[in-house]
This record gives sequence, C-alpha cells and structure tokens, in this order.
Amino acid sequence: MKQLIIKGFLLLTFIQANSGANEKENLLAQNFTLKNADDISFSLSDTPDKPTILCFLSQTPDNKIGRYWMDENHKWINNLRKIYANEITVVTIKDMTNVPKWMPKSLVRKKLKGEPNRILIDWTGSVCHQYQIDNYFTLHILDSEMNIVYSTSEAYDNYEFKKVCENTKTLFERKKK
Repeated sequence: MKQLIIKGFLLLTFIQANSGANEKENLLAQNFTLKNADDISFSLSDTPDKPTILCFLSQTPDNKIGRYWMDENHKWINNLRKIYANEITVVTIKDMTNVPKWMPKSLVRKKLKGEPNRILIDWTGSVCHQYQIDNYFTLHILDSEMNIVYSTSEAYDNYEFKKVCENTKTLFERKKK
C-alpha cells in the first residue's frame, strides 16, 4: 500500500511538472514596449515577419543566482545565433523590480551595457507579469504570427537546445509551405 501511495504521488508530481511546461504554448504573445540600456525602445509588434525568441530573466534572490541565469541566457542566445544568424529575432527581457529604489537607474543601465547581448529593462515587472514568468529563466519561441509555439525554463544543455532548434526549424518549414 505504501508503495502504491508513493507511486501515485510521483505520478501526480510528474503530471503537474509537465503540464506547466506546455500551458503557455499556442497562446498569442502580447505586445509590449520596453527600452534597453541605451534607452532605445523595442516593441514586439515591430519585429519582422520571422520567428522570435523571447528570453525572460526574472527576479533572483541574490546576485550570484542572477549572474548564473544571465550566463545561461547568453549561452542560449549565442548558440541560437550561430545556427540561425539573422533568420530569427532574439530578445531578452530582464525583470528589474528587485533593484533598490535608492539605486540610480543610470547605474543599472551602465552595468547592463556591458552585457554581450541586448537586454530590455522591465523596471516594473509588468511584461514578466503579463507573460506569467515564474522561473528565473524562461524562453518562448514565437512564430511569425506571434503565437507562442514552444516554451522552456530549463538551463542550457544539449538535449533542451536540440528541442528548441527542432521547434524553430519547424517554423521555417511551415513558412515554406
């Protein structure tokens, strides 16, 4: 009986963990406008008619964890750009609601300017909130019609990267038809 209860608990945990991974797929991505560290605006609705990768970096409890996920974000972006170059749009959105109110925004912008990939600053967390980001890192693949076709919150590894590439490749194949 004890083993049956444990197996049932593990099955329920597995179902809950896997159901959350797909709940955002097949939803229409919501438009947003944010500025990057150079104070240049970006709107999702202005992206060209090509697949878009949205990488979300949410609040972290400390700088060490934040740095880890920033580095993971760079791995994803750099490896996707090696394969797809200018065929996709890649955007990173950073939730900055945990920045202390006394810290000048100019200091934060200056620090983000040193990052190798452009990062859009979500000072109020509103974009992360509208996309229901509840992990330190979330990646969404959008098709050219701005539908979310795949999501992951996994750290970079070869298996997950292959899944992202397969889903992105499918978008190019769909577009040719």
